[in-house]
Amino acid sequence: MLQLKGIYKTFNAGTVNEKRAIDNLNLTLEDGDFVTIIGGNGAGKSTMLNAVAGTFSVDSGAIVIDGVDVTRLPEHKRAKFIGRVFQDPMMGTAPTMQIEENLALAARRGQPRGLGWGITKTERADYRELLRLHNSQLARPVVQVAICREKRFLDPRVAMLLALTEETQSVRAACQRMQLSYSSGWNTIKLLETELGYPVVSRSQGGQKGGRSWLTDRGRELLRAYEAYTQRVRATADELFAEYFPDLFK
Repeated sequence: MLQLKGIYKTFNAGTVNEKRAIDNLNLTLEDGDFVTIIGGNGAGKSTMLNAVAGTFSVDSGAIVIDGVDVTRLPEHKRAKFIGRVFQDPMMGTAPTMQIEENLALAARRGQPRGLGWGITKTERADYRELLRLHNSQLARPVVQVAICREKRFLDPRVAMLLALTEETQSVRAACQRMQLSYSSGWNTIKLLETELGYPVVSRSQGGQKGGRSWLTDRGRELLRAYEAYTQRVRATADELFAEYFPDLFK
């Protein structure tokens, strides 16, 4: 489990270049969770990952991995609790070593070190099996679920708009993250509501902090149903792909 509790991080504090990168971030990830962080340039995505990895310390808050508070641990000591893959393949690897040797090095992270063979026969066999499994998954069906009448009104992009609206409590912020115009976002929502016959987004206007938007109860139910249906469709597509294209699936 990974927990981020009340994380704050400001760069160049007290100067004209002061930048609040993380403002009271709270996040809990359970074992097995797969999460994608979405945000525009400067939203704080890399800052959050660097804070978790220990690249720099946070101003306040706590970072807990499997019940261990690692907030004040330096990067090299925190490495025993967490792995990281960089976008640049030359980072985090030893370029003079073979691929299987890099894998063996990573597998020994956090374990006592001594003199011995860099990689065992069992490890080499395991890595070749992983490579075979990886190659078998290179060919796969790509399925996108869209729901239509005369017009398409619910598809992955609409679902993302709803999910981001619920997360940010703002249609405008959701549109900005998707690089979608505000008017197009509301037109998408209005078409969805017209086709369904009920509202999926509620909004309030004015107030000290301005207006906000959120999904209605039926909007949340719709999003959950669409996501669950999409997962079932994709799972079925994988099964049929293995049946009809066995040579590609092996």
